[in-house]
Order: sequence, then C-alpha cells, then structure tokens
Amino acid sequence: MRLRFGVVLGVTACLLLAGCGKKEPGGQVVATVDKKEITQIDLRNEMGNFKAPDAKTRKAAEQAALDQIVTRKLLAAAARGQKLDKTPEYAQEKDKLEDVLLVRLWQNNIVKAIPDPTKDEIARFVTANPDIYAAHKVIQLDQLRMPRVNDPQLGAQLQPLKTLAEVTALLDTKKIPHQQGTAALDSLQTPPAILAQILKLPADDVFVLPQGNIVTINKVREIQTVPLPPGVAEKHAAQYLKGTRTQETIQRELGSALAAERQKKGMVKYAKAYQPAAPAKPAAAAAPAKK
Repeated sequence: MRLRFGVVLGVTACLLLAGCGKKEPGGQVVATVDKKEITQIDLRNEMGNFKAPDAKTRKAAEQAALDQIVTRKLLAAAARGQKLDKTPEYAQEKDKLEDVLLVRLWQNNIVKAIPDPTKDEIARFVTANPDIYAAHKVIQLDQLRMPRVNDPQLGAQLQPLKTLAEVTALLDTKKIPHQQGTAALDSLQTPPAILAQILKLPADDVFVLPQGNIVTINKVREIQTVPLPPGVAEKHAAQYLKGTRTQETIQRELGSALAAERQKKGMVKYAKAYQPAAPAKPAAAAAPAKK
C-alpha cells in the first residue's frame, strides 16, 4: 500500500509541476504557448522601437507586449482548431504576407546600411536653407479643404484660378463639398523644394497641397519668422538628410532589382486576356524645315 501511495504521490507532483520532465520557461525563453517558445527576441520585436524612461515602465511594457503575443498565439491556435489554416483563403493570404515580409526585411536591411550624415553635411544643409533654420518660417494660410474627387477636368480648371473666391465658385458649380478655414504651415515640416515655390508665389495667388484623402487650396495670409531653440536645426537637418537618403536609396535599389527581374526571360508570363499594353513608342523627331 505504501508503494502504491508513493507512486500516486509522484504522479500528482508531476501534474502540479506542469508535467514530469518538462522544463519550465527560462533563460532566453520568456513563455511557451502550446509548447511553442516565445523568446526575448520575439518580445523585443513586438515592442519595436519603444524606449522606456525607467525600469518599471520597461517591465510593464514588456508584460503588455508578451500578453499581446500570447493572446495572438492562443487565438491562432483556436483558428487552427477550426481548420482555417487548411482553406484556400489562408494559403493565398499567407503567400501574400510572405512576399510583403520579404520586401520589408530587405528595406530594413537597406536602412541599416545607410550611414548617418556627417557634421559637415548637416552644417552645409542648415546654411543652404535659411528659411527653414536661421530665418525659420511659419506661414499662416487661408484654406479651402475638399475631398479627393474623380474628376479629370478639375486640375485643369483650377490651374488658372488666382483667388480662393474663384476656387469656391468653381467648387460650388461642380457641387464639390468644401470647408473654409485657416491653417499654419511650418517650414520644418515642408520639403525645401515646395517651401521655395510657396515663398516665390505672387501675393494673393493660391496653391494646392494634397494631404491624404483631402486636397487643400491655400492662400498665404502672413509669413512669420520664428527663431528656433538651440540644437533644433542640427537635429532636424540630420533627420531630414537621413530620411531623404534612405528613401532615395530604397527606391534606387528596389527599382534596379525590379528592372533586372523583369528582364529575365520567362520570369513573368501573362494569360492572353491579361497582357499589359505595350509601352508607347517615342514620337519621331520632326524634320527641319527647308529654307
């Protein structure tokens, strides 16, 4: 009887410890879900670029991120229980997500390889853009806001207009909804080329700026020169130069790779009904007039 009691006691102890011979999460493993490990690397990736001001905040953020991972994995397990991972829709979405992930990881690798601008590059950029830095501008605007509309003629009809009143009359005629108000345009948040064009506009002229699904038609009401706090110019210039360089490098490298892949024989084949239109041939140069 004692031997059998000991066996039962041992089995009970194993159950209480989540199974005999099963190692509890530890070290690099922060948790397991259905025997699948969640590591510290998974946790860091979930938190992204989050930077905590202190250890207590960091710990709370880690716990919240871990809870998100666990919840996601539990729900995914429940979805597999319903055999959703065996459906054609799942296969299609998985294939698309893998493609997107590969391209995103490639872009991330490109970004990591781009060096920060040097102090000399930053100084030259600050000097070359006084309206952004030394004479930092804040432009007060009178503004019309309207949704993007599918009207091929609208752009051409707006082009000759010089006042907001003329624009309002056109929008009313075409029954395009719009709102009138004011806004401020900070030169720190405006690409240098666009800022230069705005500052060169004649008085009372209007200009168009798209903002997502909204289009704004603007008229400069006042231009203010607002000094920047110390250090802001250098920090902004460094971020702008790094961002511009990153965008240009990604577009160049991905564009070059895309062109090379397209040129590979047999790489892309279309069904007859889906053949893309042939590119337009360049117009022939006109023959010189006879004298």
